[in-house]
Amino acid sequence: MHVAADLRVLDREGMEHTGLGRSALEVARALPAVRPEWTFTIHSNRSDLFAEKTGVTLCTTRWLTASALGRAAWLLTAGRRDDPSPDLWWAPTYYLPRGWRGPGVVTIHDLVFVLQPQLYRGRLKALYAARVAGESARRADRVLCPSVATRERVVREFRVDAAKVVVARWGVDEAFRGAPPSAKREYALFVGRWEARKGLDVLHAALREAARRGSRIRLVLAGGPGWGAGETVRRLRAEPDVDVVLEPSDERLRSLYAGALALVYPSRMEGFGLPVAEAMAAGCPVISSDLPEIREWAQDAPRYVPVGDEHALAEALITLAENPSRRERIVEHGREVAQGLTWAACAEATAQAMESAAAERSARP
Repeated sequence: MHVAADLRVLDREGMEHTGLGRSALEVARALPAVRPEWTFTIHSNRSDLFAEKTGVTLCTTRWLTASALGRAAWLLTAGRRDDPSPDLWWAPTYYLPRGWRGPGVVTIHDLVFVLQPQLYRGRLKALYAARVAGESARRADRVLCPSVATRERVVREFRVDAAKVVVARWGVDEAFRGAPPSAKREYALFVGRWEARKGLDVLHAALREAARRGSRIRLVLAGGPGWGAGETVRRLRAEPDVDVVLEPSDERLRSLYAGALALVYPSRMEGFGLPVAEAMAAGCPVISSDLPEIREWAQDAPRYVPVGDEHALAEALITLAENPSRRERIVEHGREVAQGLTWAACAEATAQAMESAAAERSARP
């Protein structure tokens, strides 16, 4: 089978550090290994991210696809001009091109733009994202989701046949496994985009409450700017106990996990929660919002707090700071749970969905 994959979301530098971009990149890299007999056309201008290999062709363009507007314009004509024409189109970031008429698989990571549009990148963009994602889900032969909770939301909100919506859980890069723990765990760690839905305002309030209760906890804020949290990030950066690490490499991130008192993840909504999985694999305790998308695969390995509850988050931080033995129990359990999360398994589930989509379409009159 010849598969075309839209990886143009990665044309904007830095997108490979986001959960959406990272998952698209890792699955695209793993697919040729799980289906070596297939051929792949990767649509991307990022030759630095894709090493040359047999059966994989990188298709570049002069369109300004590093911008959202340029990528949207490219998608209007994508799928009509590939030579040779692929047997299937995979859209790992929500949008199956309207010009594509063959078998299609689309990946939908979360529905924040539908369920909490105020936390997305503006209401107009939320409306646009909801419309194109819904259209793509209904047109696609298979829809991939990283969690059961997201799958159920896609079925309910977009009114698509549940039989064609498949769970393909994300994985963890091997770089994060087996990290030797630091002798000292001196800081709380946040990893991810600094955006409205990530709960950074709750984290700031929890740190201040912990300090009022006599427990000053240093915070390392790792990641990069997102949407809607600019003022909160400015207030955090003004705090003397907050350090910022911009766009850390995997090696740097691994060392941050190894030295952290805990990964603190007070997100208001997720599709999967990739930093939680990375932290668990790296032997870092996790304090997370109690979200179904995370609990279903992380089980009881993290310490959960109610969404938006700064007081519970402060209590959890203080408890872990003062109980090293409890931290170690969380670490061991987290490593065990994260062991089964691999990008190869995610790619295999993706490949099976592609095979089903192609077979089902070919069986139609």
